[in-house]
Amino acid sequence: MGRAWNLAADLHGWAPSGLLDTYPAERHLAGARTMLHARAQVALRRGHDAAAEALRTTHR
Repeated sequence: MGRAWNLAADLHGWAPSGLLDTYPAERHLAGARTMLHARAQVALRRGHDAAAEALRTTHR
């Protein structure tokens, strides 16, 4: 859920208890996933072995 939606729900009194407390954990997970994708892309660009070549060919 978007942070604005969470904040609006809390301000208007219809958010479940603790909704705003979930934000740091949600963002940490999203950040970790983004870093994993970035590292995978770097590995594909740097790799010079047969496996890296096969991945590059597959994902063109």
